Amino acid sequence: MFYIIQQIRGDIMKMHIGFKRKCAFFSRLAVLFRLHVPEGEQRSVSDYRQVYPVLYRTISGYGMPENPKDFIGDLTRLGPVQIQRRALHEVFMSALRAEYYDVAIRHLCYLLQVRNLSLFIANKDLTDPCVPARCS
Repeated sequence: MFYIIQQIRGDIMKMHIGFKRKCAFFSRLAVLFRLHVPEGEQRSVSDYRQVYPVLYRTISGYGMPENPKDFIGDLTRLGPVQIQRRALHEVFMSALRAEYYDVAIRHLCYLLQVRNLSLFIANKDLTDPCVPARCS
């Protein structure tokens, strides 16, 4: 338990220095240690309610604004999309397991929006503007 408190203090220090992504990574790591239970025991709803706020704060560390309307067009400028989706999925699952169903639905919609935006950008890069049927 002492290690987790020490880890969170280190995360706060990293946030003040400006290492947002590193702070988010170590916060997620602290959550992992917090959710570790000995064999035969199960995690409870209160465990997830304790870690949900920590995970939620990590979203901004990966370059994602809290409001989906604040997205700039290019997600790759904000950070690696795969890591963003992974972080959002962890926030969604912790909200769901904490029985914050309304919040979990909101995070799921946000996750789908990020996924659709990244697919749109990927397809936009792959499609050729000159379709042979129209160009001939």
